[in-house]
Amino acid sequence: MRTPRYASTGEYQGAWVAEFDNQRRVPSRADNLRLTRMPPRPPRPGASGVPVLPVPTPVPPPPAPEPARKRRGRGWLVGLLVVGLAAGGAVAYRSKSDASVTPTPTATTLAPPSPTETAEPAEATETTEAAQAPSKAPAASKSPTGKANPSGTNLALAGTCTASGVEGDPWLPKYACDGDPATRWSSAFTDKQWLRADLKRRWKLTTITLSWERSYAVRYRVETSLDGKTWTKLYGTADGTGGTVEIPAKNRVARYVRVFGLQRLSAYGYSLLEFQVR
Repeated sequence: MRTPRYASTGEYQGAWVAEFDNQRRVPSRADNLRLTRMPPRPPRPGASGVPVLPVPTPVPPPPAPEPARKRRGRGWLVGLLVVGLAAGGAVAYRSKSDASVTPTPTATTLAPPSPTETAEPAEATETTEAAQAPSKAPAASKSPTGKANPSGTNLALAGTCTASGVEGDPWLPKYACDGDPATRWSSAFTDKQWLRADLKRRWKLTTITLSWERSYAVRYRVETSLDGKTWTKLYGTADGTGGTVEIPAKNRVARYVRVFGLQRLSAYGYSLLEFQVR
């Protein structure tokens, strides 16, 4: 660099300083590179009249929305809960409505049929006329009465004899109640058969006599009744031997007397020569 000539030393120094400043203000290549690569520096607050602005408070970003899959899962749970509540309400309503409806009673048992002549007699205890009276009537305080038979007459002769079945016309029930030992009643060829005598009125009985033919009953009963419907056992055996059997009646009051066969000795029916009631 050339040093210019100046009139005085002071002018020289001033010119030199001015020239140095001019050269100093010219950006070098390094400065150019730095200026192009680096961003400009912001002005300092308060410098050259730049106003100081308040620093804004950072606002947090809004929460990110839940994934669609979670929303669907939560909606499924809500739907399931609603369905469960609806089903519970329906069950409660159904139970309440069912409880309010009175069920129609249905019969589970059948009334026992009226006694029949062909049914096997059941074990019975002695019955009285009071026990057979309707429930609305007051119970009788005394036993039934019957007419005495002091002469010991065979009451079956004046009565009527019927049976559950017969072998044929020559062996009708009346032939066992006719007082003739040469005639007889022969039943049908089954075990459960009976012969009944209607004495027409109530009698106080003393003895019942059975005269069996060869076809007798091994197991049978003798029963009495006041009305022909309710029967009371007077005698029973499971080891019958046939022949003539006398059964004490012990003053039993009855209008009807029957012998009920339960088991035959052979394949034939029961045969009674005489059925006497005294």
